[in-house]
Amino acid sequence: MHLTIIQYRSDGEDTCMGCSMGSSGSDFEINHTTDPEEAASIITNRMLQDTDSGSEYAGWEIVILQNGFDEDFDEYDYDLKLQIMDKAKKRLNIIIIQRELDTEREQAEKQKQKDVTIREKDLRRLAELLKKYPDVL
Repeated sequence: MHLTIIQYRSDGEDTCMGCSMGSSGSDFEINHTTDPEEAASIITNRMLQDTDSGSEYAGWEIVILQNGFDEDFDEYDYDLKLQIMDKAKKRLNIIIIQRELDTEREQAEKQKQKDVTIREKDLRRLAELLKKYPDVL
C-alpha cells in the first residue's frame, strides 16, 4: 500500500486589541511511504514541531492518501488511517512525557547540587567557628 502524507498549514496572524503581534506564512509538505510505521513517525514529527513551536497560529492539517485515494473512495481503509493517527498521537504523548521527566530530573539534580553546595559551606563555616572557639564543645 502506498501512503502519501500531505501536510498543510495556512497563513496565521496573532492579534491583540486590533494590533498585529505576529504572523506565519503558509507551508506545504508531501511525504510518501509504504510503511504505516514510517507514516506514523512522519506525522509524529510534524505534531512535535507544532508542539515545540508553541505557535498560536494555525496548526498543520494532515491528509493521508492510500494508493492515491482519499476518504471519499470505497477503496480507502479508514481503520488504517485511525491506526496511524492513533500511533502518532501515542508517540507524541510519550515524547512529551519523557521531556517532562527529563526536565524534572534536571531540576532535581540542580537542586541536589545546590543542597550539597550549601551543606559544604555550612560545614566549612562550622569548622571555622570550632577553630575560632575550641572550648565551645
